[in-house]
Amino acid sequence: MAVHWLDPSRPALAEARAVVGTAATPAQAWDRVQAAGLLPDAWATGFHTMRGATVRHRYGNCRTPCLCDPGTVADRPARVHDVVVYAGDAEGIRHAEALAREGMARLHPWCLRPPADRLVWAVSRGSARMRGVHLNALNPVRGKVQRALDARDDRTFFDTLNQFTDVERAIRATGNPAFKRLHPLGLVDLIALSASWDRACALDLTVPGGFVYPVPAEGQRFAELPDPFAPWRAMWQTGYAPWAVTDEDGVLLAAPALRA
Repeated sequence: MAVHWLDPSRPALAEARAVVGTAATPAQAWDRVQAAGLLPDAWATGFHTMRGATVRHRYGNCRTPCLCDPGTVADRPARVHDVVVYAGDAEGIRHAEALAREGMARLHPWCLRPPADRLVWAVSRGSARMRGVHLNALNPVRGKVQRALDARDDRTFFDTLNQFTDVERAIRATGNPAFKRLHPLGLVDLIALSASWDRACALDLTVPGGFVYPVPAEGQRFAELPDPFAPWRAMWQTGYAPWAVTDEDGVLLAAPALRA
């Protein structure tokens, strides 16, 4: 698979632009691309997009995209530009959503309750409050993997981070404006976590108990569990990215703005 970090191929972009044409409003543009079959069928009744984080998060003033505020989530994009973003790559969008659902399903052994089943999209040119990549629902896995490796004095995570410093530089060198909102360290961190998971499996380690996060997976071998990082890493390769993964409010998916 070709790697398109925050640069999806968008094979239907020209068609989407032609269909939208001179639409005066986002609603009119949305109706046009929907009628032309340029959107996933499920979006006829199940599309959610973030308009912008405007209130305090339930845990305080948070820079994370705030999915807990229902006023920030709408059923149609707020800009004609965003309509074109989504309509230009329906197949890629479907693939990214399938990966997100698989990623959430793989978190069940690491959660005390099933994670929220909701997907929300946002175009990555959002406000300054919506910076960073926040994979909060992955924290229990992170803690358990790192604790298991720490007991072996294994530095796989940190060694991988150092190795991918060059990847971060290469990403920045592309000049892709999407990375001004989704920091490349979000991708590099995920790569390091994946390497740590693979190492724990190779060493045939067991999920430790105690610590901060009590989870159903405790006592099982890492190698017996589905890799919880793989779907999110694969999503980056499609050109889209997980912007926020929460167990309470669902997943915020990032679609890069058009570059020209």
